[in-house]
Amino acid sequence: MNRKSVVARVALLASVAVGAVSGAQATAATAGSWTPTGSMAVAREGGGAGLGAVATQLGDGQVLVAGGYNAFDGIFDLDKKYYLSEAELYDPSTGMWSATGSMREARYGQALVTLDNGSVLAAGGTAGQNAFITNTAELYNPKNGKWRYTKSMSTCRVSPTFSRLASGRVLLAGGLGCDGSSQASAEVYDPDHGGKWTTVAPMHQARWGHTATTLADGRILVTGGRQSPVGAPTETVSSKAEIFDPATGVWTETGSMGEMRFLHSAGLLKSGRVVVAGGHCPGGHVSPPMPTACTSATAEVFNPQTGMWSSTGSMSRPRVEGASQMLADGTFLMAGGGMSATAETYNPTSGMWSAAAPMSRVRDDAQLVTLSTGGLLIAGGFEAGPGGYFTTATAELFHPGT
Repeated sequence: MNRKSVVARVALLASVAVGAVSGAQATAATAGSWTPTGSMAVAREGGGAGLGAVATQLGDGQVLVAGGYNAFDGIFDLDKKYYLSEAELYDPSTGMWSATGSMREARYGQALVTLDNGSVLAAGGTAGQNAFITNTAELYNPKNGKWRYTKSMSTCRVSPTFSRLASGRVLLAGGLGCDGSSQASAEVYDPDHGGKWTTVAPMHQARWGHTATTLADGRILVTGGRQSPVGAPTETVSSKAEIFDPATGVWTETGSMGEMRFLHSAGLLKSGRVVVAGGHCPGGHVSPPMPTACTSATAEVFNPQTGMWSSTGSMSRPRVEGASQMLADGTFLMAGGGMSATAETYNPTSGMWSAAAPMSRVRDDAQLVTLSTGGLLIAGGFEAGPGGYFTTATAELFHPGT
């Protein structure tokens, strides 16, 4: 089996062994509601916590979904050609999807971000029919629906974090490299200078499956992640955090989390603090055919003024590879993850989590996108069980105020 194909996809197996709660077992809803919307033409997963992105909102309010992974026959097989190049657009005004140009390469675990000029950058991920990790990048033009190559990164990356800086540039950090090892390197894409990539100082620690959160002052907080490569006999998971300063291009270590985490979620609170929740902790071997890693339900909050972490209320259940997004009222929504259809919201004032309405189905490795209409879109994702491993094309909308 090709090692590079294993590296790019095996992280998703981590949630299979820990899932136990289905949507039918969710507690009574106390916040929000979900309604079905149009389904995509292609079933896909991608964009779960720590696993890159497949969706981004365009300047006109539509949502572009591109790439991802599709286990369409219910069988998980790393050597089959399930990586996608297809892209489609969601129109919130109609609730319908339409086809648009496919990417030049199939990609899963890529960075996908809308630039200030309206185009979309897709960088890295697994690419091509053999699912090799790539350093290539391409741009989507929403005016003509076509993709073109831009300059390549200095190294291959799958599942890096990506952050749009105040300058309009984009920072990519960490991920798995060409040989499948965890990376500490970082680089910045500049769309205003011919798509040039500039290498900046590396992080103090190699990591993948980590989070990157833009702080109120424009600096980037990176937390956790896994250092050991996929296939290692044991996991090396980090609790460490560091901050990138775009003005200097330098990383500075800050206080460590109370727990080691990877494939966890993070969000910037209105207070300027950062909440992190869930993820895998050390506890087993994450590799085919079945992982035994533990999963966390705990959460903690980072104070950028002191550089310290404090524990806060725990979620109702462990979550990994979940979907998350800040809501307009200042609460933090977590949905799915760990083979669950349940959802819950974190209230930073009380430090407690409250049940939200469950989704219509289990979704792991799916991404939430805030719409200009005020709702949130979640599309695709996967579930795994005795009947096989299945991705979905279905989508639904979360309405926070109902």
